Amino acid sequence: MRIASLLPSATEILFSLGLGDQVVAVSHECDYPPEASKRPALTKSALHHKIHKSIDIDREVEQRGGDIYEIDEKQLERLQPDLILTQELCAVCAVSYTRVKEADRVLDADPKIVSLEPSNLEDIVDNILLVGKITNKLGPAQELASQLLTRVNAVKNKTRDAGSRPRVFFMEWLRPPWAGGHWIP
Repeated sequence: MRIASLLPSATEILFSLGLGDQVVAVSHECDYPPEASKRPALTKSALHHKIHKSIDIDREVEQRGGDIYEIDEKQLERLQPDLILTQELCAVCAVSYTRVKEADRVLDADPKIVSLEPSNLEDIVDNILLVGKITNKLGPAQELASQLLTRVNAVKNKTRDAGSRPRVFFMEWLRPPWAGGHWIP
């Protein structure tokens, strides 16, 4: 199998399932495990890299009005993946699903394109199992999911009787304010 992973979380799942040798390409954001960054990057940001303030980035995204990520179609054609893991939820968070579907025209065969878009812990476990199923690694995926749930339960048990708990707000973007958690890349 020749796999292109356009999501950091999918890349981590693939490597955790022992599929790193089948990952032929990743996104420009995939840097873990370290071996992932040695794979060719199929995507890149179309935004100016000298912009550092969230409000300026937001303005540029709004002015562009289109995709803010690019796919290297020549690299895609050269690598010929038969499985592409991506997402459909957010066109400004990662390369858009529509763009991935458009780019697959350069491939000799129709790859399987799978969208992963977890929004909670249960969805993450389901995504691990889905990736395991479509890559014929269901056993290792079940083990990985079990290990994750065991760790979550250990935290729950350890904190069950904790006294006061801090209130936490996760902010994904400062200006304009954007609460995190609508998806997990």
